[in-house]
Amino acid sequence: MASRTLYITIATSLAVGAVDRAALAYDSSDTAYGTGAGAVLSTGTSDTAFGYNALNKTTTGSGNTAVGRSALFRNKTGASNTAVGNTALYNGTGNYNTAVGDSALSANGSDSNVAIGASALASNGSGGRNTAVGSFAMQLDTGGVDNVAVGGNALGSSAASYNVGVGVDAMSFYINGSSNTAVGTYASSGFQDDFSNTGAFGFGTEPTQNNEFIFGNSSATVTGGYTDWANISDARFKTSVLENVPGLAFVMKLRPVTFKWDMAKLVAFENTKVPPSGNDEKAAKRYTGFLAQEVEQAAAETDFDFSGVIRPPNERSKYMLTYAEFVVPLVKAVQEQQRQIEDLRKTVDSLRSERLASAGTGPQQAGMLPNSTGASGALIGALIGLLLFKRQKASVRTS
Repeated sequence: MASRTLYITIATSLAVGAVDRAALAYDSSDTAYGTGAGAVLSTGTSDTAFGYNALNKTTTGSGNTAVGRSALFRNKTGASNTAVGNTALYNGTGNYNTAVGDSALSANGSDSNVAIGASALASNGSGGRNTAVGSFAMQLDTGGVDNVAVGGNALGSSAASYNVGVGVDAMSFYINGSSNTAVGTYASSGFQDDFSNTGAFGFGTEPTQNNEFIFGNSSATVTGGYTDWANISDARFKTSVLENVPGLAFVMKLRPVTFKWDMAKLVAFENTKVPPSGNDEKAAKRYTGFLAQEVEQAAAETDFDFSGVIRPPNERSKYMLTYAEFVVPLVKAVQEQQRQIEDLRKTVDSLRSERLASAGTGPQQAGMLPNSTGASGALIGALIGLLLFKRQKASVRTS
């Protein structure tokens, strides 16, 4: 039957444009405006179409809103979708999707996605429960699920799942890596990576291995808060517990130093975007610490599998030290030193007792100190005892 321009209202419906007469079986709650808009609506209810070919193929889908040229063009039975923009949700075969922007979710075939911005989630086919806000956000995703991208080109190349990218170009080159979080402009955007379970927080921050979380870029000089960082340390979940931590043997091989960072060399090595203004400040500051390679060598020489040294797993990673781990061998070193002090005191007291017994002099008369459980008291007592012993020995020689 020939098409003609119709201006007709059926109950509360409005259909304006060139449509086939057969398409006038609209439910009373449908609205269509534009050539080809809602052209074949039959049993669908509460549908709204504004624009050339908007909701053009929809027959039984209900609760859809399409505003823009070819918005929700191919949707037939999908329900509760909202498409605003040229070819937004063009393929539109799923349900409960929202697309706002030119070509947003244009290839969609799944459910419960939100795309706001030109070409946001434009390639998504089977992925569901994704949220992309920003031009080209998640543009190349085809089947990932449960992703969140906020910012222009955030997660722009991703085809994986469970990622969160917040910031312009956040995780823009990630393709297959999953369960990652990046917050900040250019966060996790320096390389085409497939890492998983990583975190990048701050401008240009860049993890370089799986299960790594980075807070702040190389220009950061202070990271802080109001409480100490607490690590889980529950005996119920620890096995293979051994008392094999070296003390003095390891500590005495460490070389405490002060140093400055070569920021130009560091930034070139990382090849990431960092605020140049912060580099000068950090380069001028003198820091206190160790050199990781020297700590690694000290641990190897004492046969110590020291968890405080983080070795680079690939050529893009850097050596790192977890300074809190040094507490354990330091405690062991103090314990070993205390035992040495106690042994020395016992030796001195024994030698002094022998001398006093032969000379008939009481302990207090000879200047012996009462027993002390403290390291300082034991050390002082031992030193005084040694001095007295040497003095007596010298006097015996001259008599």
